Amino acid sequence: MGKRRRVDQPGSDDTAAYPRHIPLLFFFSGSSALIYEVLWARQLGLTVGATTTAASVVLAAYMLGLALGAALGGRWADRSVNPLRLFGILEAGIALAGLLITAAAYRLPALYLPFAGSEDGTQVAVLLLHFGFGFGLLLLPTVLMGATFPVLVRAMGTVGTRRLGHLYAANTLGAVAGTLAAGYVLIAWLGVIGTSVSAATINLGVAFVALTIASRREGDNLAVSAIPPKGGHQSEQPPGRTSAFPSTMLLALLALSGGTTLGTEVLWTRILVFPLLSTTYAFATILAAFLGGLALGGAVAARWLCGPRMRWKAIACLTGLQGLALLIPVAAIEPGNAVFAMIQEWTLDHRLLSLTGHNVTAFLLLLPQTVSAGALYPLLLSAAASEGDRAVVTIGRSVFVNTLGAMCGVIVVTHWGIRMLGILPTFAVLGAVWNGVAVLVGLRMLGRSWTFGTLFGTMAALFVIVFAWGPLAATRPSPFENVTRLYGPGSRMLAYREGTETTLMVVEFANQLRALRINGFEAAGIRGDLYGYMRLMAHLPILIHPQPKDALVISFGTGTTVGAAARHPLARIDVVDLDPGVFDLARYFEAANHRVLNDPRVRTVVNDGRNFLQVTDRRYDVITLEPMPPTFAGMVNLYSREFYALSRARLRPGGVLCQWVPFHLMSLHESLAVLRTFADVFPQSSLWVHRGSGFVIGTNRERLTVDGARLAAGLDDPGIREDLAWVGVGGLVPLLNLLAWGPETIRVATASSPVVTDNHPILDFPEVPFRLSPRSTLAATRVWRAQAFVYGRRKADHPAFANLTPEIVSALVRAREDYDYATIGGAAFELGDLEVAEAMFRARLAACTLDPCRAQGAFWMGLLAERRGDVAAARRYLEDADRLDPGRVAIHDALRRLSAAAGSK
Repeated sequence: MGKRRRVDQPGSDDTAAYPRHIPLLFFFSGSSALIYEVLWARQLGLTVGATTTAASVVLAAYMLGLALGAALGGRWADRSVNPLRLFGILEAGIALAGLLITAAAYRLPALYLPFAGSEDGTQVAVLLLHFGFGFGLLLLPTVLMGATFPVLVRAMGTVGTRRLGHLYAANTLGAVAGTLAAGYVLIAWLGVIGTSVSAATINLGVAFVALTIASRREGDNLAVSAIPPKGGHQSEQPPGRTSAFPSTMLLALLALSGGTTLGTEVLWTRILVFPLLSTTYAFATILAAFLGGLALGGAVAARWLCGPRMRWKAIACLTGLQGLALLIPVAAIEPGNAVFAMIQEWTLDHRLLSLTGHNVTAFLLLLPQTVSAGALYPLLLSAAASEGDRAVVTIGRSVFVNTLGAMCGVIVVTHWGIRMLGILPTFAVLGAVWNGVAVLVGLRMLGRSWTFGTLFGTMAALFVIVFAWGPLAATRPSPFENVTRLYGPGSRMLAYREGTETTLMVVEFANQLRALRINGFEAAGIRGDLYGYMRLMAHLPILIHPQPKDALVISFGTGTTVGAAARHPLARIDVVDLDPGVFDLARYFEAANHRVLNDPRVRTVVNDGRNFLQVTDRRYDVITLEPMPPTFAGMVNLYSREFYALSRARLRPGGVLCQWVPFHLMSLHESLAVLRTFADVFPQSSLWVHRGSGFVIGTNRERLTVDGARLAAGLDDPGIREDLAWVGVGGLVPLLNLLAWGPETIRVATASSPVVTDNHPILDFPEVPFRLSPRSTLAATRVWRAQAFVYGRRKADHPAFANLTPEIVSALVRAREDYDYATIGGAAFELGDLEVAEAMFRARLAACTLDPCRAQGAFWMGLLAERRGDVAAARRYLEDADRLDPGRVAIHDALRRLSAAAGSK
């Protein structure tokens, strides 16, 4: 080997040509790194929990590994004769480590649980366990990943702004591609294991290309980084000038830059989930938009800010721009929400248009801050490298400091900023910090140019404005949503909480009813028609169990389900929710939860439901859960086959599990997948439907039996009877009529549906990913389509009914027939299948013997005739309906509508 020539010093010509393949290699390296990050966050979340706290400490462990890798990589690169070969070896190591982690993922609980103990562990001990577990598992691949940047800097030949900017931009742009690929395509199509193999294949491809090029370069007896740049050498530092900032100040700026960048990503995510909702697509959109801005900033630095005389001025100006950009969320919230609303209105339910529109809008909102941060980073790196004679080592140390700052930024913002100050005040504090830094930078540069005198004055003024505005931001009642616009005049907000996990709001309507909104989604409320299933999800499984002693309720919400469970003579009720804020807001929903938190039998636990079931050693007679919709990010963990198997293991013999199936928030295909997955673990299952919402009940007994005498005894209890009457179920027959499918029908109807697993979390990738447009009828269409499918296949294979009198059986048969005709006909009518609708309505008229029933059939026939334009027939049917059931508002409204239409002609 020839003697290695050192050309990685700051004196090298940054404007000279360099190997163009190096940024391309780093592009693909960045894409695989983000794919791994998405996968590992998902896989570790299954073990240590899906709370924000667990996720943040795992991310901290991930960032610490990257930081250590950067520091080591600088030293390895400095000693390397052929850094491109070293890079290829690192990429191959990342591929192997990534595959090993993915392969071991499903064995992680067995390694974790012996240390986790029970659910009663102290918070500090749990956090330390999460951090140690994540750090130990991710140490090898993250160190290898962190080392790649300084190694490639060595391969580039110089540490000037231009080359650092190109390298940073390429890697970050690759991260955008990896984020979009994993969030939109790869996991949905290939599953977790297949996606991991894809990422490893990218790494191996990069390694092969790098090693091939490195071996060819060895033929010239030169290291890759030793190729002399064309045009000789040119100092980055103008003659006679010294560095504008000391190295300690540059390192401090790098740490602050890293902390602010990753911390504000958390803040922006909490803001943008309001218009986008908490779906996997939304989080991929936000992350891709954030990284895209950083990549653009790096390209800007490489293109326009790379001159040796420009660097210090650019650093000074960009610090001020960061302070300004951090104030943008305050002014951009309302217009940003309006733009998102317009996109939802224009695109309706078109998935591709929605994804594109939301990505572009999020990118534009984040643009000022991310571009300034992305441009500042390579400038600071090149400035730091110019301070020493071992530039690559300095680069590694600088990246180490920046990454540690990023790790601290996530922890501080998540666990102190949001919790103690709030989202907008945290932005204000960060803006004030950067404005203060800009003032110091301006003072430092004051004697060099009048520009910095202007910068100093401007930043000083903004510094004062931010501190004056900060306390006001904390007093805003709801900075992200206009309650009156959402719910109409007379509505008001009763409570607002910004916590570590979510943003919570309690809204009261003009009619005094209330709703709980979680990150902009109405999750629960006090309405019998819409949220009645919550009470039924406690009453039915408890009444179906022959002798229940205790129950577990996963997801507290408004406390409605827990309050219903407390109506029964249970000895203990455990309730788990990952957000402690919902327990604090329970007092606003006492009309629904019956002040259940005052019940000594109720024990609250702050955790996610799956992690609780993993670490607890208790067994339950009844488990019921109604988490956020399964299409929300992370919620699929509570709808997978592995979760149902875990739940079955936590049931005593004869135990019952009840799971929500929200037909209006999923396609029929997705709903059937939930039922198929549930029945895979609980073959003895039954589907129950109340006003469009479904819930499936399963047991580990050999056969699911519904004891009519036990249900009737439950209805004799005043509290239970009051609850059921409130949701429109006023007797034994209406209660039994909620049963739609038994075990055999579920098996046949879902035979061709896929099974939801941890490896293939298909519910994480819904067909229509974003909030429904105001003009969208998708939710109603989904309900009608589901009801037509369900009731069109309702059979007599119901669970074994015991202790039903012949009179009850006869009444139930009539009620089922009547309800099925009405529901299938109504669904066909709403979906536009008028021939099926007419057949069902006529069959109902023929089967009915009571006037109210015949009136309903005549009413539907009147609406059908009106839809077809036969006004005379419509009037005749509606007048018959009014005669049979006088006083019904809907019938009178339809008659007035016909009269108004006739008068206008």
